[in-house]
Amino acid sequence: MRCLILTIDDADVGYLQIYAPHHEPCVAPDGTVGNPYRDQPPGARGIDIFVGDSRFIGRGHGPRLVAHVAGRLFHAGCSCVVTDPDPSNARSIAAFRKAGFYPIEERHTGWGHVLLMRCDNPDQATRT
Repeated sequence: MRCLILTIDDADVGYLQIYAPHHEPCVAPDGTVGNPYRDQPPGARGIDIFVGDSRFIGRGHGPRLVAHVAGRLFHAGCSCVVTDPDPSNARSIAAFRKAGFYPIEERHTGWGHVLLMRCDNPDQATRT
């Protein structure tokens, strides 16, 4: 897992983590073992982002950071990037859409009910 801190004007305002769903040994809070997105294409990466400082929410920082990180992952050969916002979090879903993600399906995971979203490497054909 890679962890990144979003810093704006010398203030730490957010956090982004990158993981490999096929390689992450994990146990969910409900006891489920294994990553719920290991059914995604080989070479997939998952991301989670949190912007904690309310002064920076709704200003486009999240979509820009996510698009930048996805671009770097694609350049390194990643097939696609997945994320899993809460289906009721319209602001988060809109931010991921702005970054190029599209919804795949709602799922029940060991961490709760989520909307699985994906952004495909434009140089590889993985979209279902």
